[in-house]
Amino acid sequence: MAKRRCISIDIFENEKFLSLNDKSKVLYVGLLLHTDDDGVIVNPKIVMRVLKKNPKYFDELLENGFIMRVDDIYVIKHFNMHNKIQPSKKTPSLYQTQLSKLCINQRKEYEFSSEKIRNFVGTI
Repeated sequence: MAKRRCISIDIFENEKFLSLNDKSKVLYVGLLLHTDDDGVIVNPKIVMRVLKKNPKYFDELLENGFIMRVDDIYVIKHFNMHNKIQPSKKTPSLYQTQLSKLCINQRKEYEFSSEKIRNFVGTI
């Protein structure tokens, strides 16, 4: 896990982000700081405990599309908008199987691959 992360102003000043509860915004930043180099949130429960945030704020981020659930992991949807890690400095995620179900769209957002989404609708 990296010691530094960036936050894109495109997300931070986005109307949808601004409409979130302030505690959800703080949690989002905390979760972003605790991702691996592919945007996987390694320990969301620990981050919630450290920041003293109720799981309902995590649920708000999930419901509003800032976090995605992929099988048994969570991913920051806009991680690649926030951070560009040079390949020579990147440590690949341990969760490549789950990440293989995602692709990065033109807006640098994670989304489910169109071929695989048909197989996973209703199981997420």
